Amino acid sequence: MKLRAPIDTDRGILTFAQGKDVYFDMAVTLALSVRMTNPSLPLAVITDREESVLNKFYDFVIPHRDECADGFVEKMYVNRYTPFRRTLYLDADMLVIKDIEHFWNDLDGTPFTCLARKVMTEGYWYGDVAEYCKVFEIEELATLNAGLMYFERSEACDQLLADSLAMVPQYDQLGLKRNRDLVADEPLLAIVMDRMALPLYEDDQKFMASPMDCSWFKVESLLGTCSFETDGVLYSPAIVHFSAGYWDYFHYKRERAKMRLATRCPFLGRRFTTALVDLSWNTAYVLQIFLRRIARRILRGQQVEFGTWLPASRYM
Repeated sequence: MKLRAPIDTDRGILTFAQGKDVYFDMAVTLALSVRMTNPSLPLAVITDREESVLNKFYDFVIPHRDECADGFVEKMYVNRYTPFRRTLYLDADMLVIKDIEHFWNDLDGTPFTCLARKVMTEGYWYGDVAEYCKVFEIEELATLNAGLMYFERSEACDQLLADSLAMVPQYDQLGLKRNRDLVADEPLLAIVMDRMALPLYEDDQKFMASPMDCSWFKVESLLGTCSFETDGVLYSPAIVHFSAGYWDYFHYKRERAKMRLATRCPFLGRRFTTALVDLSWNTAYVLQIFLRRIARRILRGQQVEFGTWLPASRYM
């Protein structure tokens, strides 16, 4: 009998797969993307199912704990779940497109961080920013994206997450707005990180970015390339976040098909697999978009657009 080599738990990727089948499917797709691009990285998943397909794709399948809440709040228990000394938490609706080794080097020694968005003194982010800056006695708020979190086993990390959890019972009274009727993790983490003077990770959208509202989108997961443009800014991230339902759109489903075929038939090679899937999927999608635009022309009198024929959103 061949024995499996011990798994190095110094660092690894952690995600959640709970509830509906679609979240398990996304977790499998995330795992496939990591295996394609960063094969030495161990993977761990937190799940609420005892028997699951996840066992085939993850090194650690961790049972959900009832005492660790649900929804976004459960992400603030990640330090209690992770088997790794250094953990990169990713939402399951992400794909890792490129090697991320240099990001591990950049983040080494950081107790806890998320990706920076922008610094705000007013405006709306889970409520009136100016109002809760007064409540928490802070001059400004550095907003963040908690779809990606990096943390290390440390007292600072444990303190940050404990302090964030302690604010959950007062969430509504603090004037913070819920996300889909759920307490959101991001504003609580941002407030406590500001109090503890823990810096956010400034990556210029090179580590992770979302194609949401982009004007065009090109991604080839098996070839390690990704680029898109949003508001005139060009992005080329190592990790793509298909948030806001973009996991249900064309590009995510096409790349999922490529990774599945490459896993089942590795002898085809990545370039041939890419060409084969692109030919079938792109042809069908271009025809669908063409017919939709013609229908808009006939029914609504809209001018037929000849811009991108592989739009990131089905509504474009």
